[in-house]
Amino acid sequence: MIAIPIITAPIMIPSDVFWSSSISFLIEKGVNMHMTMKPIPINEKLVWDYDIPDDAQENEAFREWYVTRVLTNGTAADIRAIGFSTIHDYLPHLFLPREISEFWQWYFGQPHVRKRYGDLDPVPATVA
Repeated sequence: MIAIPIITAPIMIPSDVFWSSSISFLIEKGVNMHMTMKPIPINEKLVWDYDIPDDAQENEAFREWYVTRVLTNGTAADIRAIGFSTIHDYLPHLFLPREISEFWQWYFGQPHVRKRYGDLDPVPATVA
C-alpha cells in the first residue's frame, strides 16, 4: 500500500524549491519547511524477510535499504518501478557490492545520462 502525504498545516510560499524526482524540499529563509518524498512502489516479494514499517514511504533508512535491495536482488521491473532518478539520488549513499556500484557509477557517468540526471553527488568525507 502506498502512503500519500496529507497536508495538516498551512504552507507558506517557499523562496526556494529543491526538486528531485524522489525528494523535494521547500525552503523559506533557510529553514526546511516541508519535505515530500515521491512514493516508491514496494515489491513485497523482495522484502519477504522484513517487516515493512507503517511509515515506509517517509522513513529514509527504509527507503535506502529498499533501493539497495532492488539493486542487489530485484528484477528489471523492480528497477523500472523505483525509477532511474531514485537510483541516481540514492546511489552515493548506498552500500552495494563493488560490481553493482561500479556498473551504476559507469551508467550515470555516460554523457547522455549525465545530461539527463546530472552528476552524482559525492558522499561528504567524514571528519577524523
